[in-house]
Amino acid sequence: MDFFKAKMKMKRFIITLAAVAMTCGAMFAQNRGDMYVGGILGVSGGSSKTSVTVGSTTMKGDSTPSDTEFSLTGEFGYFFADNWRVSGSLGYELVSSPTSKKDGKWLKDNTNIFAIGPSIAYYLNVTGNLYYTPEFGICGYFGQYKSDLTSSKFQKNGVTGFGMNFAIGQFEFRPTAHLGLSVNLLSLDYAYLKVKGDDSDNYSTTSAVQFSLGIKPTIGFRYYF
Repeated sequence: MDFFKAKMKMKRFIITLAAVAMTCGAMFAQNRGDMYVGGILGVSGGSSKTSVTVGSTTMKGDSTPSDTEFSLTGEFGYFFADNWRVSGSLGYELVSSPTSKKDGKWLKDNTNIFAIGPSIAYYLNVTGNLYYTPEFGICGYFGQYKSDLTSSKFQKNGVTGFGMNFAIGQFEFRPTAHLGLSVNLLSLDYAYLKVKGDDSDNYSTTSAVQFSLGIKPTIGFRYYF
C-alpha cells in the first residue's frame, strides 16, 4: 500500500514538472507589446583553383578569389500582435568582386552600400524554444561603387537603389526569456541599383534576383525586453 502511494506521488510530481516546463516555455513566446534590439552579421568568401589533365599530364591553374561579402545590421523590433512583429533596420554591406589580374595583383570592383528599411516576420514554434521565423523586408540603398582600372588608378561612382528580401530559411532559438539567437540559411533576394556615371546625366542600372541556399548564411543576436 505504501509502495502504491509512493508511485502515485511520483506520478503527480512528474506531471507537475511537465506543467512547469510547459509554463516556462510559454514565457518565451512572442506576445503583443514585446520589443527587442539586435544585430545581424554575415560573412562569405573564399577562392577556387582549377586544373587541366591531358593524358598523364596535369596542369594546375592559379587560385582565383571569389566574391567577398561582409554585412552588419542593427535592428529594432516590436510585436504588434502575438507572434507577429515589425522591425526597422540600418545596415552596411561590402561586396568585393575580383575582375582581372595585372602585374601579379587582382583588380577588384568594390561596392559599399548602406541599407535602411522595414520588415515583417511571423514566429512559429517548432519545438521547445526553437522558432521558424520567415521574414519579408524592403529597403533603400545608397553608397559608393569603386572600380580598379590599374593597380594604382580607380574610378568611384555613387550608387542608389532599392531591394526586397524574403528570408525563407530563418530560425531563432530562445535559450532564455530575454535572449534570441537566429540563423538564416535560405533566402530569395531582389535588388535594383543605379550607378551614377562621370556625367551628371549619365547613369547605368542593374537588377538581379538571387536565390541563396546556405551560401551566405547570416547569424543574429536579439535582446528582448
